[in-house]
Amino acid sequence: MNRNIVITGGTGFLGGSLINTFKEDDILYNLGRNRNESCKNIYWNLRDSMENIEMPFDVDTIIHCASIVGDCNSNIRDYIDINVGATLELLEYSRKTGVKQFIYISTGGVYGFESNPFKEEEQCNPHGIYSLSKYFSEKLCMEYQNKIKITIIRVFFPYGKGQKGRLISNLIHKILKGEKVILNNEGMPLINPINIVDLCNLINGVVEKRLEGIFNACGDEIVSIKELCQRISDKFGINNVQYEFNNIECKNMLGDNKKIKDKLNYSMKVKLLDNI
Repeated sequence: MNRNIVITGGTGFLGGSLINTFKEDDILYNLGRNRNESCKNIYWNLRDSMENIEMPFDVDTIIHCASIVGDCNSNIRDYIDINVGATLELLEYSRKTGVKQFIYISTGGVYGFESNPFKEEEQCNPHGIYSLSKYFSEKLCMEYQNKIKITIIRVFFPYGKGQKGRLISNLIHKILKGEKVILNNEGMPLINPINIVDLCNLINGVVEKRLEGIFNACGDEIVSIKELCQRISDKFGINNVQYEFNNIECKNMLGDNKKIKDKLNYSMKVKLLDNI
């Protein structure tokens, strides 16, 4: 059966990758300011109301990927207007039109930092405006859980083909250019990144099985930032990476991925930094 699936940010790193993973009989729509030539497109500035947006009839699933990322390049107000405001617009649209499932792409950053891997039921302690905006949006989503099937996916350090301006892509850029890499004390924190291939497979599985609730999406392999740099330099045959250490003590940002893997009977397909 054909399903109308709307993906916000369908020209971004995750949204663009997702569009290429769904079944051929699904009807995909990119909702945002830019066009994706691989699917249908609906123009929407995320700052604006959805009142006059011409959406397809009978939307099955909305996957909300679009947001301002990071904590550096935008006005603080933008994180609220776009990350939180757009989420509310989409939730209200979903409630009014009978959308069957709303999938919100959040971040593992909502947990904060701790020594051990975070499980989904643990208390959140977000730091920085980006993680805070994601946390506020999660709270909005939960207000609608009795009206729509709500799924929240907390993603930990996604990476892969086509990514720019995030942790792993930035480290690769610096190492290839011979630039100095600045690390926290002892090269921490520990992280477990997820490849975009596995992340898209998991989201696809959530759509297929109509999973509800909160799920971590992270890889199996745990590395420190310094070890990650070393593995990048080894992969590209680069010696003598320049490091500078500050005095910042930092706990880990690790996710426990058992819940989503068990629900989907899924095993990670891509080892850390494969196909980089």
